[in-house]
Amino acid sequence: MNPEDMTIEELEAAINGIGTQQRELAVEKRRLQAALSGKVLVADAERAVAKMSDDEKHILLQTLNAQGISSGENFGQI
Repeated sequence: MNPEDMTIEELEAAINGIGTQQRELAVEKRRLQAALSGKVLVADAERAVAKMSDDEKHILLQTLNAQGISSGENFGQI
């Protein structure tokens, strides 16, 4: 609808509707960004572990276990 043909009430309602959509989109954007960040962190960690020698992987696993962090099997093959 052409804004020039809209009443004040219609314009206000349209503006409020857009504000609601913007807030909803901002929430969705944050949710997607959080998912992306998590996946990037996991991918970076997987690449780092893939470059490690077997001795380095063993030391990492010992360190994780000493800190009370679940074993590598819970996170994938280390």
